[in-house]
Amino acid sequence: MSVSSRGAVFFDLDETLVDRQAGLRQFAAQLWQEGLVRKLGMTEFIEHFILIDDNGRAPGPERFTSLCAEHLPGISPQDLITRIRSEAWRAPQLFPDAVQTLDTLAARGFRVGIVSNGSSISQRAKLHNTALRPWNDVAVISGELGCKKPDAQIYQHAMAMLGVSATESWFIGDSPVNDVLGPAALGMKPIWIERHVSWPPQHAPAYVARVTRLTEVLDVIQ
Repeated sequence: MSVSSRGAVFFDLDETLVDRQAGLRQFAAQLWQEGLVRKLGMTEFIEHFILIDDNGRAPGPERFTSLCAEHLPGISPQDLITRIRSEAWRAPQLFPDAVQTLDTLAARGFRVGIVSNGSSISQRAKLHNTALRPWNDVAVISGELGCKKPDAQIYQHAMAMLGVSATESWFIGDSPVNDVLGPAALGMKPIWIERHVSWPPQHAPAYVARVTRLTEVLDVIQ
């Protein structure tokens, strides 16, 4: 990875670089194949699991209370969270253009970092078990720092780690609040990658650009 004065590009992890939903679909299918699921066929259970997870917006086990009570009677919500963290990310999937985008930006002289909400166990596994391993040392994880996006402290910590200011920093992610509004409030330049979350109508667009694929970022950041 190159170090230069061109500035830095920070990436969110889940649903930006890592296809989190794909990993959870595989995990849900595994639960069904183990014979743990009641009342639902495999496809129906997988879709229900993804709906209940809601992109991990509510990170605690409480979001799985009704799912476990109705369809996974042998597993508590806390046990389910533990299994997700220990099993779902053994072979996580990256979006196809993730590594190409990171490598190209680094080759252009940008410092590249990752800023992610989540537990240390889950997020480090996603880095360690994919081609993102070279960026493990420049990743800021909320579960390790003790604060999470959109708290200003997590972005400031990441910028300090790479030795850049807000005006020298880009931020790419799929969450309008965590990856666009939060960085923009500090003067960073956000690029919103539109995946599964719609832009909230109560907020004016605060992004420099909107993309649907990571490689489109390369046309914006030259």
